[in-house]
Amino acid sequence: MKKMTRKQAERLAKNYPDALDVGDVAAILKYNPKTVLKIIAAGKLSVIMIGRKYIIAKEDLIELMSE
Repeated sequence: MKKMTRKQAERLAKNYPDALDVGDVAAILKYNPKTVLKIIAAGKLSVIMIGRKYIIAKEDLIELMSE
Protein backbone atom coordinates (compact mmCIF):
# COMPACT_ATOMS: atom_id res chain seq x y z
CA MET A 1 0.00 0.00 0.00
CA LYS A 2 1.32 3.43 -0.93
CA LYS A 3 2.33 5.49 2.11
CA MET A 4 0.81 8.94 2.45
CA THR A 5 0.27 11.64 5.03
CA ARG A 6 -2.87 11.72 7.13
CA LYS A 7 -4.10 14.82 5.26
CA GLN A 8 -3.71 13.06 1.91
CA ALA A 9 -5.61 10.03 3.23
CA GLU A 10 -8.39 12.26 4.59
CA ARG A 11 -8.66 14.03 1.23
CA LEU A 12 -9.09 10.71 -0.61
CA ALA A 13 -11.85 9.57 1.74
CA LYS A 14 -13.67 12.87 2.31
CA ASN A 15 -16.58 12.21 -0.09
CA TYR A 16 -17.44 8.87 1.52
CA PRO A 17 -19.62 8.13 4.58
CA ASP A 18 -18.13 7.34 8.00
CA ALA A 19 -19.11 3.67 7.63
CA LEU A 20 -17.66 2.05 4.51
CA ASP A 21 -18.23 -1.30 2.86
CA VAL A 22 -15.63 -3.33 0.95
CA GLY A 23 -16.63 -1.70 -2.34
CA ASP A 24 -16.10 1.80 -0.92
CA VAL A 25 -12.67 0.86 0.44
CA ALA A 26 -11.73 -0.71 -2.90
CA ALA A 27 -12.78 2.48 -4.72
CA ILE A 28 -10.80 4.72 -2.37
CA LEU A 29 -7.65 2.58 -2.58
CA LYS A 30 -8.17 1.73 -6.26
CA TYR A 31 -7.85 -1.97 -5.37
CA ASN A 32 -9.90 -4.99 -6.34
CA PRO A 33 -12.47 -5.87 -3.63
CA LYS A 34 -10.77 -9.28 -3.24
CA THR A 35 -7.54 -7.47 -2.31
CA VAL A 36 -9.43 -5.50 0.34
CA LEU A 37 -10.76 -8.79 1.74
CA LYS A 38 -7.17 -10.08 1.93
CA ILE A 39 -6.15 -6.95 3.88
CA ILE A 40 -9.04 -7.60 6.27
CA ALA A 41 -8.12 -11.29 6.61
CA ALA A 42 -4.52 -10.30 7.41
CA GLY A 43 -5.81 -8.22 10.32
CA LYS A 44 -4.52 -4.92 8.95
CA LEU A 45 -7.98 -3.36 8.84
CA SER A 46 -10.58 -3.82 11.57
CA VAL A 47 -14.18 -4.47 10.56
CA ILE A 48 -17.60 -5.05 12.00
CA MET A 49 -19.77 -7.70 10.40
CA ILE A 50 -23.45 -6.96 9.92
CA GLY A 51 -24.96 -10.11 8.55
CA ARG A 52 -22.57 -11.12 5.77
CA LYS A 53 -21.41 -7.59 5.09
CA TYR A 54 -18.16 -6.05 6.34
CA ILE A 55 -18.38 -2.48 7.64
CA ILE A 56 -15.17 -0.47 8.00
CA ALA A 57 -14.88 2.80 9.91
CA LYS A 58 -13.50 5.54 7.67
CA GLU A 59 -11.16 6.58 10.50
CA ASP A 60 -9.64 3.07 10.56
CA LEU A 61 -9.03 3.22 6.82
CA ILE A 62 -7.38 6.64 7.14
CA GLU A 63 -5.12 5.26 9.89
CA LEU A 64 -4.12 2.32 7.69
CA MET A 65 -3.36 4.55 4.71
CA SER A 66 -1.25 6.96 6.76
CA GLU A 67 0.87 4.35 8.61
